[in-house]
Amino acid sequence: MYEKPRKHVDEYLSGQVPALSSNALELLGAYWMRKAIVTCPRELEEARKALIQAFCWRLCGLRNRWHGMEEAARNGTWHGTVEESYHVSMLLALAIMCAKAGYAAEVINALVIGFALDVLGATNSAPLGEFLIQSYVRWQGIENSRTLGVTLEEHPYGALIAALDKRDSGFMGDALYSACDFHVSRSKNSTSRTTYEFDDFSYRIYPAEIFGFLRVCQDLGFAFDRLKHPLLDTCLIELESPKEFEEDSLLTGTMQRLSPIASCGQDGANRNERGR
Repeated sequence: MYEKPRKHVDEYLSGQVPALSSNALELLGAYWMRKAIVTCPRELEEARKALIQAFCWRLCGLRNRWHGMEEAARNGTWHGTVEESYHVSMLLALAIMCAKAGYAAEVINALVIGFALDVLGATNSAPLGEFLIQSYVRWQGIENSRTLGVTLEEHPYGALIAALDKRDSGFMGDALYSACDFHVSRSKNSTSRTTYEFDDFSYRIYPAEIFGFLRVCQDLGFAFDRLKHPLLDTCLIELESPKEFEEDSLLTGTMQRLSPIASCGQDGANRNERGR
């Protein structure tokens, strides 16, 4: 499945093809996600490196797609999908989980603008993004932040935010278990009528949105006993201290050749990282 996009990247870097598709970047991101999950039980550090690589590739893919999207959307010539909104939301989850606040802010910008322009799918795709933005603003202590403007009161994600706000360790266990059950219930193949948040196989067995939220709780010093749930039984759930992005020749070369797309927001992201 991944041999073709990897070959495409090699051809791109050698100048054989003029452009690198977003699909190639996304598939490479999925490749690294799977590598992280498979490697985890044997080599934790290698698994963490693979997780960082997955985030880098998917961020690069988002920048590739996002370039010029806002202008095209205003002109009515670009229309996103519900799948796109889920993809961007899970990229935000990975950014929070990897403790990359600057990159998370960049993804939030794409998410908020995309929904404002109605180019990122229907309203039913908003709770996942809203939950992660709400987690981010609490993580960073930001007030009056832009959000997607949807309510989470009756949603399993809303219970997690409420437990965090109240620092209710007793309720958090049940809320976390319900959120994991919700993740499982939405881990299906999408159809022509219904699109599921976790259609991507990597995210079905690796709930990045839950792990991102747990990163927020950890960094805010909110400790609680986690109920056992199969989704949480992975060594990658704890990322210890924030990790620097590992260098990769394909990633580095791609980012350089995609300039200025690849450099979009990079300086601001780096400043945010240094300021954390």
